[in-house]
Amino acid sequence: PDIALTAMPPGLTKTDSVVEALYGNHMGYVITYADADRRRQLKTYSGVDLMDLLDDLDFSTSDVRVGGRDVVLHRTTAIPDMLVAEVEAAGQQPPCDNLFVQSRHLPRGQVLEVLRGLELRRVR
Repeated sequence: PDIALTAMPPGLTKTDSVVEALYGNHMGYVITYADADRRRQLKTYSGVDLMDLLDDLDFSTSDVRVGGRDVVLHRTTAIPDMLVAEVEAAGQQPPCDNLFVQSRHLPRGQVLEVLRGLELRRVR
């Protein structure tokens, strides 16, 4: 599924969209939203296993329920301004079950608001 964000922190706009080839003839999507100086960022990963890309980092995790969906929040002391949210993808098969929202320089509360308004849409 595609990740659609219905809530966006003030000042962030879509700045980039990348399609990635995945195994099994699947396509993954990475969409970047940023402010004018690109310091504050949100990235959505659909199909792309972000935790695999970040496997060299040690993360602490916490489980939360946001907007009726289970989410695992990942933080690392190596990049303290980054929060990775792994979104539950009930009923999806790999690699379509890889759904992440990565934030940089955004308060946790704003990220939770984004997650509260997150929608999963079927790719056509």
